[in-house]
Formats: sequence, structure tokens, C-alpha cells
Amino acid sequence: MADAMDSKSISRKGVGVRLPSLAPRGSHAPEPGTSALAEIARELTGTLWPSLGRGLRGTREELAALLQELRAGGNDVLDDSHIALQEELAARTRLAGWCLGVLAAARGVDLLRSRHETDGLRWMVGAVASARNYELVPRVEELPSLAVRTSNAWKVSLLAAWSALHSGMRSDRRVHWKAGESGALRWLAFEARAARTSARRASALTDWPRIVATDGELRLEWL
Repeated sequence: MADAMDSKSISRKGVGVRLPSLAPRGSHAPEPGTSALAEIARELTGTLWPSLGRGLRGTREELAALLQELRAGGNDVLDDSHIALQEELAARTRLAGWCLGVLAAARGVDLLRSRHETDGLRWMVGAVASARNYELVPRVEELPSLAVRTSNAWKVSLLAAWSALHSGMRSDRRVHWKAGESGALRWLAFEARAARTSARRASALTDWPRIVATDGELRLEWL
């Protein structure tokens, strides 16, 4: 899957967008908190898969239509609008592939290999917001990026999405968050009225990244 997702074979000479294979390639060795991560992933999957699945099916249909058009018209029809569509399809597939890879990693299946995405946290949290039909404040584009030095980037993405899932949605369907840094420590906090109750599932996570609950927010911390 990682190889397919990381392909950058888009060019004016042809369409190189490839949908990800869902076939497992390996697994992680058991580690502390694995069962908790698997439960968190299972919960997130129930929320994310309907929208991710629809998105992948839509992408496949658009790609099939584009390929048919190209075969019928040749390279002459590969104008800027077609190039833009190829890039959009590739971006959608890359996002969905990361989200699925993160969910699989939490259940011991390594589809990501050494893949790192600086936008991985934004993609996962944005996918939750889209699935639950709410607006993030500030916007999703302003969420923290995952620096190259970030350890266990997939875990950070997973727990950020889970925190977003358990955040407190206001009557205007907005979810408020804030983020910051303290030395090497980075954090992301969502408003959550029942934060302490929600955080019990993550209580087995004693290493980084970790979730800290207060009376008014769920706070994810990582190095």
C-alpha cells in the first residue's frame, strides 16, 4: 500500500494515479498499550470507514471516467484541467491511504512501513470532522504538522483523531481546539465536556504520545 500511495507517476504522458492495495504486508511486535490502541482504532473505524469508503469509490469512478476519456481522445485532451484532476485524485488517495494505514497500524498491521506525512495529523482530524459533519475552529489547515523528528507519527495521528471524535461539538456544529509547544513537547487540545470519561480508554497509554484529560478538554501530548 505504501508503495502505491507514494507513487508520483503523474505526468502529461499518462495517468499514474493508483488506488491503494489493502493487503497486509507485515505486523508490529506487541507493545504496551497495543490493546488500547486497537480499541481506539476500532472505534475510529466505525466513524471513518463509511466516508473513506465512499471517497475511494468516488475516486475510482472519476479515475475510470478520466482514463476512458483519455483513451478516446489521446494526449490532446490532457490539458491543464485534466492534470489538475489527476493531482486531486492522487491527493485524495494519499489522504485515504494514510488514514487506513494508521487504523491498520493500531491493530498490528504495518501498511505504512517507513512512510511519514507531515500533514498526517491534519488528514486524520479532518476526516473525523468531515465524517461527523462539523467545522473545526481554527480551520483544519491550521492544525499542527508532524515534524520529521516526530516519533510514532501514526500514533499521534490516531490519538489526535480520537480526541477530535470525543471533542465537544457546540450548537453551531463547531469544535474548538488549540495547540502549542513547550520545549520538545508539543500538544493539541480539544474542548470536551466529558473529557475524563472519554479518556479512560486511553489510560493504558503510559508512553508518548499520551492523552491528558481535564474537566474541560482532551489534551494530546507528544515529542
